[in-house]
Amino acid sequence: VPRHAAGPDIRHIIIGNEGALCYITEVTVKIFKFTPENNLFYGYILEDMKTGFNILREVMVEGYRPSIARLYDAEDGTQHFTHFADGKCVLIFMAEGNPRIAKATGEGIAEIVARYPQCQRVDSKLIETWFNNLNWGPDKVAAERVQILKTGNMGFTTEVSGCWSCIHEIYESVINRIRTEFPHADDITMLGGH
Repeated sequence: VPRHAAGPDIRHIIIGNEGALCYITEVTVKIFKFTPENNLFYGYILEDMKTGFNILREVMVEGYRPSIARLYDAEDGTQHFTHFADGKCVLIFMAEGNPRIAKATGEGIAEIVARYPQCQRVDSKLIETWFNNLNWGPDKVAAERVQILKTGNMGFTTEVSGCWSCIHEIYESVINRIRTEFPHADDITMLGGH
């Protein structure tokens, strides 16, 4: 890895590609105590992405560091959370670790979301179930392969980043162009988070 002063930091080039466009040659690991009993899950449905982006920004600006913070648009929310999304955007958080820190993070998130009465809380067990099935083993990978061969549908990820002041505009511009210019627009969904 080149020195930071010698040029661009190459680590910033590959972050967010989920390994698809790079090889990881070195890893530094920081180990935390595993305390799944302290995990707190929060899920909300809301009408629009702009509200969700505002909530994400407020959570981060207030200094909370949830281990999961994701915002799904209505299409993606419906795809992943058919049992409760009801055609709306989905916002999820998880707080974990030391029980006092997890509790404070969760309370802070709940307080911020409460400022937006249009957000409706969903049962935290629904988010916990999603989380517990997030990582796939060989059986789910094999099942997806069968599904891809059967349907011809395959998921790809393109990641975009932007500052808080422009991220909603980027989202709207991309979605608008996809819906008006791409013949397979129904196959595309959008997730904001990480």
